[in-house]
Amino acid sequence: MSTSRAVEPSPFDRVVVIFNPHSTGKAPQLAQQLCTDLSRRLPRTAVQLSPTEHAGHGRELARQAAGTGRPLVVSVSGDGGYNEVVDGVMQADNPDAVCAVMAAGNATDLLRLTVGAGAAPARSTRTPASAWG
Repeated sequence: MSTSRAVEPSPFDRVVVIFNPHSTGKAPQLAQQLCTDLSRRLPRTAVQLSPTEHAGHGRELARQAAGTGRPLVVSVSGDGGYNEVVDGVMQADNPDAVCAVMAAGNATDLLRLTVGAGAAPARSTRTPASAWG
């Protein structure tokens, strides 16, 4: 009896993970682990790490990544990085672009406001069934 599962097609044509390589948090390690996990789960989808180089660069990278196709743009960062990446995706004005955030900062105000104080962040890289169409 085989235990392998069929690989489902991804709703995304690529995944771009944007992070600050000089983060005082765990962004570099979390970004690398996320890319590894997504590459394994979505073997037919290109997964790219995009480190920022200066303040505001996350916005530029996100706008460029979200400009065409059906990308999933992920910010692995703290609150300032989320702001830049979400803003860049919104500026691209591509209705097929999807933005996600993974808490990796020290303050994680967004996580506390959306999940609640004391809550552990989600650890899954599974895509909700609704995203598969």
